[in-house]
Amino acid sequence: MIFANKYGSVFDWRKSIDLVVHTDQEIWIIEVKLKLNWEAFGQVIAYEHLFRKENPKVQVQKGIVCKDIDPEILAICEEFNIKVFMCQDGKFKLASMEMQ
Repeated sequence: MIFANKYGSVFDWRKSIDLVVHTDQEIWIIEVKLKLNWEAFGQVIAYEHLFRKENPKVQVQKGIVCKDIDPEILAICEEFNIKVFMCQDGKFKLASMEMQ
C-alpha cells in the first residue's frame, strides 16, 4: 500500500510513521513503543530524514512515546533532540535525564 500525505511525501507499508502531529509551527514524527529501545530511536531518525527529503521547508520534531525508559537510550535521545514522552496511569509527561 502506498499513499501520499498532504505534503506529497510517499510512504509504503515498510516505512510507516506511528503518529504524525501537525501544529501551526511544526510537524511531529512520533514512534510508539512499550519500552524505549533502539528500534524506536532508529525509526524516528530514519523517518525524519525521509520526511525532510520530501518536505525541506517544514519544521520537523521527533518524539517517542513509551511506558518504560532505558536511561542510556534516553540520554542519547536528548543528544539527538528526540523528545521522549512517558505514559503512566493514562497521563503523558516529558521524560528527561534530570528525572532519572
